[in-house]
Amino acid sequence: MSLIKKIFVFSFVTVGVSCSVYQPPQVNNPLPPNTPLEFPSQGATIDARQKNLSYPFDLVVDTIAFMDCPGALALQDPNFFAFKFASYFEGIKLSKPFLNNVTPYTAQEINTQIRNSPHLNTKAQIGFSARGNPESAVALNGTGKFYGFFYPLFSHPAFVDQITTQYKASSIAPNRDLEAIVPITRQHLPTVKSHIGNNYIFTLTYSKNDKKPIQQKPGIFYGKTYDAFLDGGENGTSYLEKIEERNLSTNEKSEKDWDCPENLRFLIHRHRSLTEYIYSNNTPFFIQKKLTTEGICLESNRIPKQRDRKLLERVLTRSSFTMGETHIFQNEQFEGTGKACIVPKDTRSNCYAGIQNMYRIEFDENEKCTHLNGGRGRFCPSYLSVCVKR
Repeated sequence: MSLIKKIFVFSFVTVGVSCSVYQPPQVNNPLPPNTPLEFPSQGATIDARQKNLSYPFDLVVDTIAFMDCPGALALQDPNFFAFKFASYFEGIKLSKPFLNNVTPYTAQEINTQIRNSPHLNTKAQIGFSARGNPESAVALNGTGKFYGFFYPLFSHPAFVDQITTQYKASSIAPNRDLEAIVPITRQHLPTVKSHIGNNYIFTLTYSKNDKKPIQQKPGIFYGKTYDAFLDGGENGTSYLEKIEERNLSTNEKSEKDWDCPENLRFLIHRHRSLTEYIYSNNTPFFIQKKLTTEGICLESNRIPKQRDRKLLERVLTRSSFTMGETHIFQNEQFEGTGKACIVPKDTRSNCYAGIQNMYRIEFDENEKCTHLNGGRGRFCPSYLSVCVKR
Protein backbone atom coordinates (compact mmCIF):
# COMPACT_ATOMS: atom_id res chain seq x y z
CA MET A 1 0.00 0.00 0.00
CA SER A 2 1.37 3.39 -0.93
CA LEU A 3 2.19 5.94 1.74
CA ILE A 4 -0.68 8.21 0.59
CA LYS A 5 -3.21 5.39 0.88
CA LYS A 6 -1.92 4.49 4.35
CA ILE A 7 -2.33 8.11 5.52
CA PHE A 8 -5.85 8.22 4.03
CA VAL A 9 -6.92 4.99 5.75
CA PHE A 10 -5.48 6.06 9.12
CA SER A 11 -7.22 9.45 8.91
CA PHE A 12 -10.56 7.82 8.00
CA VAL A 13 -10.47 5.40 10.96
CA THR A 14 -9.46 8.12 13.42
CA VAL A 15 -12.21 10.52 12.33
CA GLY A 16 -14.84 7.73 12.39
CA VAL A 17 -14.05 6.84 16.02
CA SER A 18 -14.01 10.42 17.29
CA CYS A 19 -17.35 11.27 15.68
CA SER A 20 -19.35 8.20 16.67
CA VAL A 21 -18.24 7.43 20.28
CA TYR A 22 -18.14 9.65 23.37
CA GLN A 23 -14.50 10.24 24.38
CA PRO A 24 -13.61 11.32 27.93
CA PRO A 25 -10.36 13.21 28.53
CA GLN A 26 -7.32 11.01 27.86
CA VAL A 27 -5.76 9.65 31.06
CA ASN A 28 -2.38 7.97 30.64
CA ASN A 29 -2.64 6.04 33.89
CA PRO A 30 -6.25 5.82 35.11
CA LEU A 31 -5.39 3.67 38.11
CA PRO A 32 -5.62 5.57 41.42
CA PRO A 33 -2.62 5.40 43.77
CA ASN A 34 -2.09 2.16 45.71
CA THR A 35 -4.95 0.39 43.94
CA PRO A 36 -5.15 -3.34 44.78
CA LEU A 37 -6.27 -4.18 41.25
CA GLU A 38 -3.61 -5.96 39.19
CA PHE A 39 -2.68 -4.39 35.88
CA PRO A 40 -4.17 -6.56 33.12
CA SER A 41 -2.07 -8.23 30.48
CA GLN A 42 -1.45 -6.21 27.33
CA GLY A 43 -1.60 -9.34 25.19
CA ALA A 44 -5.31 -9.14 24.33
CA THR A 45 -6.09 -9.60 20.66
CA ILE A 46 -7.92 -7.20 18.38
CA ASP A 47 -10.86 -9.62 18.24
CA ALA A 48 -11.15 -9.63 22.02
CA ARG A 49 -11.04 -5.84 22.02
CA GLN A 50 -13.80 -5.57 19.43
CA LYS A 51 -15.95 -8.30 20.99
CA ASN A 52 -15.59 -7.83 24.74
CA LEU A 53 -18.65 -9.83 25.79
CA SER A 54 -17.58 -10.23 29.42
CA TYR A 55 -19.92 -8.59 31.90
CA PRO A 56 -18.31 -5.22 32.76
CA PHE A 57 -19.50 -4.75 36.35
CA ASP A 58 -18.97 -6.51 39.66
CA LEU A 59 -21.21 -5.35 42.51
CA VAL A 60 -19.77 -6.40 45.86
CA VAL A 61 -22.43 -6.93 48.53
CA ASP A 62 -20.76 -6.27 51.89
CA THR A 63 -23.73 -5.92 54.26
CA ILE A 64 -26.75 -8.19 54.75
CA ALA A 65 -29.44 -7.41 57.34
CA PHE A 66 -32.45 -9.38 58.52
CA MET A 67 -35.39 -7.97 60.47
CA ASP A 68 -37.59 -10.53 62.17
CA CYS A 69 -40.41 -8.07 62.55
CA PRO A 70 -43.98 -9.39 62.23
CA GLY A 71 -46.58 -6.72 61.71
CA ALA A 72 -44.38 -4.00 60.22
CA LEU A 73 -43.87 -5.18 56.65
CA ALA A 74 -47.38 -4.34 55.53
CA LEU A 75 -46.93 -0.71 56.56
CA GLN A 76 -44.68 -0.02 53.56
CA ASP A 77 -42.22 1.81 55.79
CA PRO A 78 -38.73 1.79 54.20
CA ASN A 79 -37.16 1.45 57.65
CA PHE A 80 -38.72 -1.98 58.04
CA PHE A 81 -37.81 -4.92 55.84
CA ALA A 82 -37.29 -8.65 55.84
CA PHE A 83 -33.88 -8.85 54.15
CA LYS A 84 -31.71 -5.97 53.00
CA PHE A 85 -28.62 -6.40 50.81
CA ALA A 86 -26.24 -3.44 50.53
CA SER A 87 -22.84 -2.32 49.35
CA TYR A 88 -21.77 0.38 51.79
CA PHE A 89 -17.98 -0.03 51.56
CA GLU A 90 -16.96 -1.98 48.44
CA GLY A 91 -19.33 -0.53 45.85
CA ILE A 92 -19.21 -1.51 42.19
CA LYS A 93 -16.02 -2.20 40.29
CA LEU A 94 -15.09 -3.30 36.80
CA SER A 95 -14.73 -7.05 36.48
CA LYS A 96 -11.29 -8.54 35.84
CA PRO A 97 -12.46 -10.60 32.81
CA PHE A 98 -13.74 -7.40 31.21
CA LEU A 99 -10.54 -5.45 31.91
CA ASN A 100 -8.36 -8.29 30.63
CA ASN A 101 -9.87 -7.80 27.18
CA VAL A 102 -9.22 -4.05 27.06
CA THR A 103 -6.34 -2.75 24.94
CA PRO A 104 -4.89 -0.16 24.83
CA TYR A 105 -5.41 0.06 28.58
CA THR A 106 -6.49 3.70 28.89
CA ALA A 107 -9.46 5.50 30.39
CA GLN A 108 -10.60 6.38 26.87
CA GLU A 109 -10.65 2.77 25.68
CA ILE A 110 -12.28 1.49 28.89
CA ASN A 111 -15.02 4.11 28.60
CA THR A 112 -15.57 3.21 24.93
CA GLN A 113 -15.89 -0.50 25.65
CA ILE A 114 -18.31 0.08 28.55
CA ARG A 115 -20.56 2.24 26.37
CA ASN A 116 -20.42 -0.30 23.53
CA SER A 117 -20.98 -3.31 25.79
CA PRO A 118 -24.11 -5.36 25.03
CA HIS A 119 -24.59 -5.51 28.82
CA LEU A 120 -24.64 -1.73 29.39
CA ASN A 121 -28.36 -1.21 30.08
CA THR A 122 -28.58 -3.73 32.89
CA LYS A 123 -29.03 -3.62 36.64
CA ALA A 124 -28.25 -5.85 39.59
CA GLN A 125 -30.96 -7.84 41.30
CA ILE A 126 -31.26 -10.03 44.38
CA GLY A 127 -33.56 -13.01 44.05
CA PHE A 128 -34.71 -15.75 46.39
CA SER A 129 -34.33 -18.73 44.10
CA ALA A 130 -34.25 -22.48 44.07
CA ARG A 131 -30.72 -23.69 44.68
CA GLY A 132 -28.98 -24.18 41.33
CA ASN A 133 -31.68 -22.34 39.37
CA PRO A 134 -31.13 -18.55 39.55
CA GLU A 135 -33.74 -17.96 36.85
CA SER A 136 -36.56 -19.19 39.04
CA ALA A 137 -36.90 -16.34 41.57
CA VAL A 138 -39.19 -18.87 43.15
CA ALA A 139 -42.76 -18.43 44.16
CA LEU A 140 -43.36 -20.21 47.45
CA ASN A 141 -46.99 -21.28 47.72
CA GLY A 142 -48.16 -18.49 45.47
CA THR A 143 -46.06 -15.77 47.06
CA GLY A 144 -44.95 -14.26 43.76
CA LYS A 145 -41.44 -13.47 42.60
CA PHE A 146 -38.98 -12.41 45.30
CA TYR A 147 -36.76 -9.82 43.62
CA GLY A 148 -35.01 -6.77 44.98
CA PHE A 149 -33.34 -4.35 42.57
CA PHE A 150 -30.36 -2.07 43.08
CA TYR A 151 -30.97 1.36 41.62
CA PRO A 152 -30.40 2.69 38.98
CA LEU A 153 -29.24 1.15 35.68
CA PHE A 154 -25.48 0.88 35.20
CA SER A 155 -25.84 3.03 32.08
CA HIS A 156 -26.19 6.19 34.20
CA PRO A 157 -23.73 8.55 32.40
CA ALA A 158 -22.18 9.95 35.58
CA PHE A 159 -21.55 6.44 36.86
CA VAL A 160 -19.91 5.31 33.61
CA ASP A 161 -17.54 8.29 33.67
CA GLN A 162 -16.79 7.76 37.36
CA ILE A 163 -16.00 4.07 37.14
CA THR A 164 -13.92 4.64 33.99
CA THR A 165 -11.19 6.39 35.97
CA GLN A 166 -11.72 4.95 39.46
CA TYR A 167 -12.57 1.31 38.64
CA LYS A 168 -15.03 1.27 41.51
CA ALA A 169 -17.76 3.54 42.79
CA SER A 170 -19.43 3.49 46.20
CA SER A 171 -22.64 4.86 44.74
CA ILE A 172 -24.32 5.54 41.41
CA ALA A 173 -26.62 8.37 42.39
CA PRO A 174 -25.43 11.24 44.63
CA ASN A 175 -25.91 10.60 48.36
CA ARG A 176 -27.69 7.32 47.74
CA ASP A 177 -26.54 4.00 49.12
CA LEU A 178 -26.45 0.86 47.00
CA GLU A 179 -29.23 -1.16 48.58
CA ALA A 180 -31.84 -3.73 47.60
CA ILE A 181 -34.71 -4.99 49.74
CA VAL A 182 -36.19 -8.40 49.00
CA PRO A 183 -39.94 -7.78 49.32
CA ILE A 184 -41.13 -10.69 51.43
CA THR A 185 -44.55 -9.99 52.92
CA ARG A 186 -45.48 -10.68 56.52
CA GLN A 187 -47.67 -13.70 55.78
CA HIS A 188 -44.99 -15.38 53.64
CA LEU A 189 -41.96 -14.66 55.82
CA PRO A 190 -42.37 -17.81 57.96
CA THR A 191 -42.39 -19.98 54.82
CA VAL A 192 -39.27 -18.28 53.45
CA LYS A 193 -37.49 -18.64 56.80
CA SER A 194 -38.19 -22.37 56.81
CA HIS A 195 -36.50 -22.76 53.40
CA ILE A 196 -33.38 -20.70 54.16
CA GLY A 197 -30.28 -22.87 54.45
CA ASN A 198 -32.04 -25.75 52.69
CA ASN A 199 -33.32 -25.83 49.13
CA TYR A 200 -33.54 -22.09 48.44
CA ILE A 201 -30.84 -19.46 48.33
CA PHE A 202 -30.35 -15.72 47.69
CA THR A 203 -28.71 -14.94 44.34
CA LEU A 204 -27.16 -11.77 42.94
CA THR A 205 -27.63 -11.65 39.17
CA TYR A 206 -27.83 -9.03 36.42
CA SER A 207 -30.71 -8.51 34.03
CA LYS A 208 -32.00 -6.21 31.30
CA ASN A 209 -35.53 -4.84 31.48
CA ASP A 210 -36.37 -6.98 34.52
CA LYS A 211 -36.06 -10.15 32.48
CA LYS A 212 -34.14 -13.34 33.14
CA PRO A 213 -30.55 -13.12 34.44
CA ILE A 214 -27.78 -12.66 31.88
CA GLN A 215 -25.87 -15.84 31.10
CA GLN A 216 -22.13 -16.11 30.59
CA LYS A 217 -22.84 -19.23 28.53
CA PRO A 218 -25.86 -21.56 28.52
CA GLY A 219 -26.62 -22.49 32.12
CA ILE A 220 -23.77 -20.36 33.52
CA PHE A 221 -24.67 -16.99 35.07
CA TYR A 222 -22.79 -13.93 36.25
CA GLY A 223 -23.18 -13.10 39.91
CA LYS A 224 -22.96 -14.62 43.38
CA THR A 225 -24.99 -16.67 45.84
CA TYR A 226 -25.56 -15.99 49.53
CA ASP A 227 -26.48 -18.90 51.76
CA ALA A 228 -28.12 -17.38 54.83
CA PHE A 229 -28.43 -19.33 58.08
CA LEU A 230 -30.85 -18.24 60.79
CA ASP A 231 -30.57 -19.34 64.38
CA GLY A 232 -30.91 -18.30 67.99
CA GLY A 233 -33.38 -16.13 69.78
CA GLU A 234 -36.32 -17.27 71.82
CA ASN A 235 -38.30 -18.37 68.78
CA GLY A 236 -35.50 -20.33 67.11
CA THR A 237 -34.90 -18.45 63.85
CA SER A 238 -34.69 -14.85 64.93
CA TYR A 239 -31.37 -13.60 63.59
CA LEU A 240 -28.63 -14.21 61.05
CA GLU A 241 -25.93 -16.52 62.33
CA LYS A 242 -23.85 -17.20 59.19
CA ILE A 243 -23.50 -16.16 55.54
CA GLU A 244 -21.72 -18.31 52.97
CA GLU A 245 -20.96 -16.57 49.68
CA ARG A 246 -20.01 -18.29 46.41
CA ASN A 247 -19.32 -17.26 42.83
CA LEU A 248 -22.41 -18.16 40.84
CA SER A 249 -20.54 -19.19 37.69
CA THR A 250 -17.76 -21.25 39.35
CA ASN A 251 -19.36 -22.20 42.70
CA GLU A 252 -16.09 -21.16 44.37
CA LYS A 253 -16.33 -19.81 47.90
CA SER A 254 -15.57 -16.13 48.46
CA GLU A 255 -12.02 -15.27 49.51
CA LYS A 256 -13.38 -12.97 52.22
CA ASP A 257 -15.42 -14.33 55.11
CA TRP A 258 -18.67 -12.95 56.45
CA ASP A 259 -18.97 -12.00 60.11
CA CYS A 260 -22.30 -12.01 61.97
CA PRO A 261 -21.19 -10.81 65.43
CA GLU A 262 -23.36 -10.70 68.52
CA ASN A 263 -22.81 -6.95 68.85
CA LEU A 264 -24.69 -6.51 65.56
CA ARG A 265 -27.81 -8.21 66.90
CA PHE A 266 -30.41 -5.81 68.22
CA LEU A 267 -33.59 -6.52 70.14
CA ILE A 268 -36.51 -4.58 68.68
CA HIS A 269 -38.74 -2.91 71.26
CA ARG A 270 -42.17 -1.39 71.17
CA HIS A 271 -42.65 2.30 70.57
CA ARG A 272 -40.95 4.04 73.48
CA SER A 273 -44.08 5.88 74.60
CA LEU A 274 -45.47 2.60 75.97
CA THR A 275 -43.06 3.00 78.86
CA GLU A 276 -43.30 6.47 80.34
CA TYR A 277 -40.20 8.28 81.51
CA ILE A 278 -38.69 11.73 81.28
CA TYR A 279 -35.19 13.03 80.59
CA SER A 280 -33.24 15.44 82.76
CA ASN A 281 -29.63 16.22 81.84
CA ASN A 282 -29.67 13.25 79.49
CA THR A 283 -30.58 10.88 82.36
CA PRO A 284 -33.84 8.90 82.31
CA PHE A 285 -36.16 9.27 85.27
CA PHE A 286 -39.01 6.76 85.42
CA ILE A 287 -42.55 7.46 86.45
CA GLN A 288 -42.81 4.40 88.67
CA LYS A 289 -46.60 4.08 88.74
CA LYS A 290 -46.88 4.12 84.93
CA LEU A 291 -44.17 1.63 84.03
CA THR A 292 -44.87 -1.46 81.99
CA THR A 293 -43.14 -4.65 83.06
CA GLU A 294 -41.59 -5.45 79.70
CA GLY A 295 -38.01 -4.56 78.83
CA ILE A 296 -37.29 -1.10 77.50
CA CYS A 297 -34.52 0.38 75.41
CA LEU A 298 -32.44 3.13 77.06
CA GLU A 299 -30.10 5.29 75.06
CA SER A 300 -26.48 4.56 75.79
CA ASN A 301 -23.20 5.88 74.47
CA ARG A 302 -21.60 2.47 74.99
CA ILE A 303 -24.19 0.09 73.55
CA PRO A 304 -23.94 -0.34 70.69
CA LYS A 305 -20.35 0.80 70.10
CA GLN A 306 -19.79 3.87 67.99
CA ARG A 307 -18.65 1.96 64.89
CA ASP A 308 -21.71 -0.28 65.12
CA ARG A 309 -23.92 2.78 65.54
CA LYS A 310 -22.58 4.22 62.28
CA LEU A 311 -23.30 1.00 60.43
CA LEU A 312 -26.75 0.74 61.97
CA GLU A 313 -27.47 4.32 60.94
CA ARG A 314 -26.95 3.26 57.34
CA VAL A 315 -29.05 0.12 57.64
CA LEU A 316 -31.83 2.11 59.34
CA THR A 317 -32.86 5.74 59.23
CA ARG A 318 -31.31 7.36 62.29
CA SER A 319 -34.20 9.79 62.73
CA SER A 320 -36.69 6.90 62.99
CA PHE A 321 -35.07 4.82 65.74
CA THR A 322 -33.52 5.13 69.17
CA MET A 323 -30.49 2.95 69.86
CA GLY A 324 -29.42 1.82 73.29
CA GLU A 325 -29.36 -1.02 75.80
CA THR A 326 -32.14 -3.41 76.80
CA HIS A 327 -33.35 -3.23 80.41
CA ILE A 328 -35.72 -5.58 82.20
CA PHE A 329 -37.94 -4.79 85.17
CA GLN A 330 -36.93 -6.79 88.24
CA ASN A 331 -37.52 -6.13 91.94
CA GLU A 332 -39.41 -2.95 91.08
CA GLN A 333 -36.50 -1.45 89.20
CA PHE A 334 -34.87 -1.66 85.78
CA GLU A 335 -31.67 -3.63 85.30
CA GLY A 336 -29.46 -3.57 82.21
CA THR A 337 -28.94 -6.75 80.22
CA GLY A 338 -25.94 -5.57 78.23
CA LYS A 339 -27.77 -6.30 74.95
CA ALA A 340 -28.11 -3.69 72.23
CA CYS A 341 -31.58 -2.62 71.20
CA ILE A 342 -33.51 -0.35 68.87
CA VAL A 343 -36.98 1.12 69.26
CA PRO A 344 -39.02 2.92 66.60
CA LYS A 345 -39.99 6.48 67.46
CA ASP A 346 -43.22 6.35 65.50
CA THR A 347 -45.96 4.20 66.99
CA ARG A 348 -47.40 3.60 63.51
CA SER A 349 -44.17 1.88 62.43
CA ASN A 350 -43.89 -0.74 65.10
CA CYS A 351 -43.01 -4.41 65.09
CA TYR A 352 -45.65 -4.93 67.75
CA ALA A 353 -48.24 -2.52 66.41
CA GLY A 354 -50.85 -5.24 66.19
CA ILE A 355 -50.37 -6.39 69.80
CA GLN A 356 -52.39 -4.73 72.52
CA ASN A 357 -50.46 -3.06 75.30
CA MET A 358 -51.59 -5.68 77.82
CA TYR A 359 -49.60 -8.37 76.02
CA ARG A 360 -46.09 -8.71 77.33
CA ILE A 361 -42.97 -9.07 75.17
CA GLU A 362 -40.58 -11.33 77.05
CA PHE A 363 -37.09 -9.86 76.84
CA ASP A 364 -35.78 -11.88 79.76
CA GLU A 365 -34.00 -14.91 78.26
CA ASN A 366 -34.60 -16.83 81.48
CA GLU A 367 -38.37 -16.68 80.94
CA LYS A 368 -40.35 -18.60 78.34
CA CYS A 369 -42.16 -16.89 75.48
CA THR A 370 -44.69 -18.01 72.89
CA HIS A 371 -45.13 -17.41 69.19
CA LEU A 372 -47.30 -14.59 67.94
CA ASN A 373 -50.37 -16.75 67.45
CA GLY A 374 -53.08 -14.39 68.61
CA GLY A 375 -53.38 -15.89 72.08
CA ARG A 376 -52.51 -14.36 75.37
CA GLY A 377 -49.08 -14.88 76.85
CA ARG A 378 -45.53 -13.61 76.84
CA PHE A 379 -44.63 -13.07 73.21
CA CYS A 380 -41.19 -13.66 71.74
CA PRO A 381 -39.27 -10.51 70.81
CA SER A 382 -38.15 -9.55 67.32
CA TYR A 383 -34.55 -8.95 66.25
CA LEU A 384 -32.53 -6.96 63.78
CA SER A 385 -29.27 -8.69 62.84
CA VAL A 386 -26.52 -7.49 60.52
CA CYS A 387 -23.71 -9.45 58.84
CA VAL A 388 -20.66 -7.74 57.33
CA LYS A 389 -18.15 -8.96 54.77
CA ARG A 390 -14.68 -8.53 56.25
